[in-house]
Amino acid sequence: MGMFHEGLAGVYVNDIGGCIDKKGKFVIEPKYEFPPSFCEGLAKVKFEGKCGYIDKTGKVMIDFQFDDASHFSNGIAAVTKNSYFFYIDKNGKIIWESNSTPDIWIGYGFSSYLSDKIK
Repeated sequence: MGMFHEGLAGVYVNDIGGCIDKKGKFVIEPKYEFPPSFCEGLAKVKFEGKCGYIDKTGKVMIDFQFDDASHFSNGIAAVTKNSYFFYIDKNGKIIWESNSTPDIWIGYGFSSYLSDKIK
């Protein structure tokens, strides 16, 4: 079992990831390649080889279309698709794109580097 983030903890059941609440009840049934971990109300998850984002009810908020993805930080996440790198907002809208490897991936802190790029 993972740590609780935003009231939910990621768990594996037979190598499939899901989420439980603090009472141990499944809120998101196991079906992902790794357990969801929430940041800013959304969790990056991987399903059938593609990354997307779900909310705390398990509803898909940004479709499974990315090869890799980061957690959201200050409303922005870094994603890759077909060897291209993008930064998206919480609606999945591309706010900045690059044709090369990103200098940084957003983790749990917003990058001043990216902030300067998208102003």
